[in-house]
Amino acid sequence: MPRVSKNFIIISCWLCFGVCIGDLMILFFMGNRFPGYSQLTGTISSLGASNSPVSNFVSVWWILLGLFFMAYAYSFAILLKNRGRIVKIIAWLIAIYGFGEGIGSGLFKADYINNTMTTSAYIHDTLGGFGVIGILIMPLFMKRIFTKETNPSFYILNTIVFYAGLFFSGLFLFRFMNGNFFYEYKGIWQRLALINNYIYFSSLSAVMLKITRNIPIELRQNS
Repeated sequence: MPRVSKNFIIISCWLCFGVCIGDLMILFFMGNRFPGYSQLTGTISSLGASNSPVSNFVSVWWILLGLFFMAYAYSFAILLKNRGRIVKIIAWLIAIYGFGEGIGSGLFKADYINNTMTTSAYIHDTLGGFGVIGILIMPLFMKRIFTKETNPSFYILNTIVFYAGLFFSGLFLFRFMNGNFFYEYKGIWQRLALINNYIYFSSLSAVMLKITRNIPIELRQNS
């Protein structure tokens, strides 16, 4: 593997650790700067809505976050390009996650007018939905690369992350049903789903770093 490609993969993996932790910290601190906002009951999307005092900062951060995950998808594709077509599918799922949950959320604000969703909010939720679906099904494809025989611990983690993602995302869907416990604490379910995703990305980065240590750098001599 060329030195540039290997360094790009290593840097993207280490950045992934920082980005995952950083995003959770930014969401927490930005929520504290939003008067009346509750980390337990408020959705993450409302931090980027037009009526939020931290809207511009959060929106820019989400766009940068999305660009990072699209670059991360490329590093994954480079590292495992010899593992077959399934690698391209996973890389696309990571890119879709980055575009939907990051860039799409940053560009289109989840605004409501008289408790009615705006066009921007519909686009925000639609793109975000595609991103969520991408990360939800990714472990199913990943298990075909890292099998029970080749990497049993990561194989098990894929199973846990998949079902945990379904569970927390399912609870978050109750936000569309007013007046119940799950609706009231929708902020918790969304953040638990996000933490689940970031544990997964961080674990994937650790696996990728381990693989890079075993890949020699091609020596190219000038002709």
